[in-house]
Amino acid sequence: MFFTGSSAYIILFVFTLISPFAYLVFINISKPEFSIDFKLPKSIEKEENTECKFTINNLKRLFFPKIKYNLIIRNPVTKEQSVINFSDFVLPKSSNENKFSFISSFCGTVSFKIEKIRIYDLFGIVYKTVSLNKCVYITVLPEITQTHSTITSSSNTEFYEFETTKRGNDLYNISYLREYQKGDSLKQIHYKLSAKNDNYIVKQGVDNEQKTAQLVFDNFVEKELTPMQSNSKVEEFISICFALIEKNIKLQISTFINNKITSFEINSEDDLFSAVPEILKVEFIVANSVFK
Repeated sequence: MFFTGSSAYIILFVFTLISPFAYLVFINISKPEFSIDFKLPKSIEKEENTECKFTINNLKRLFFPKIKYNLIIRNPVTKEQSVINFSDFVLPKSSNENKFSFISSFCGTVSFKIEKIRIYDLFGIVYKTVSLNKCVYITVLPEITQTHSTITSSSNTEFYEFETTKRGNDLYNISYLREYQKGDSLKQIHYKLSAKNDNYIVKQGVDNEQKTAQLVFDNFVEKELTPMQSNSKVEEFISICFALIEKNIKLQISTFINNKITSFEINSEDDLFSAVPEILKVEFIVANSVFK
C-alpha cells in the first residue's frame, strides 16, 4: 500500500495527536513506581557549604522519556523556602543521581521534600502525576553562647521562675505546660496561652528538691519576625538550656510544634543534643493568625 504525500502528512499528524494520549493511557495501566534515596548529613554548621545527593529509582521495566519534579527546601524557624527544579530521562529499572549544594546562614531543622513526579510523553504535551511525599531533614546547628540568665525558686508559687538581666526581654515563660484535666486547680491555668488555643492550658508544678527547671519556649509572637530575629530567639533559648544542664539542673522543655504541645525531658547533655533537632522544627506563629 502506498500513500501520497498529503496522506502521509495526515497520518503523521493524527499519530502525533493521538500518541501522547495513548501513552498516558499506557502509563495509567502500567502503574509506574519510583523511590528516592537521599544522601545528606544529619547535621551541619551555619555557613557550611554542603554537597548533597539523591538518587531517583525507576522500579518498573518502563521507559520514561521525560520526568519532572521539584525539591522543596524549607527552614521552619525562619520560614525560608526555596525550590529546585529537576528533569530526568529515565531508563527501565535504572537509577539517576542528582547533586545540589546547600548552605544556610540560620539554624533550624531544614526539610528536603519531593512531593510528586510528573511523567511526560515524548512530546511533553501530557503528563501523569505520581505521588512520593519523600521528606528528609538536615539540622543546621545553633551557635551556643554564654548567657547571663539565672533560675531562682519563686517565693509565692510552686514553679521555677526565669529571670533575665535584660529588663523587658520577656521571651520565655518558665513552667511546664499541659492540657487541662478534670480536678486541676483554676489557679494553675495559664490564661495567656489558653486564649490562643482551643483548650485550657495549665502549669504543672515542680518540687524544688528535684532541681528541675521547667521551661516553655513561647513561639507566639505579635508580628512576623525576620530570619535573623527568629534565629536569635531560638539560639538564645537553646544556649540557656545548655547553661542549665552544665549546672546539673534537669530540664522539662515544652513548646508548640505543628499546633501541638511537645515536651522533652532532658537529664543530660546527650539528651539535649538529641532533642535539639526536634526543638529546631519550631515555627513562630503570629498570635492574631490563630483567630483567623
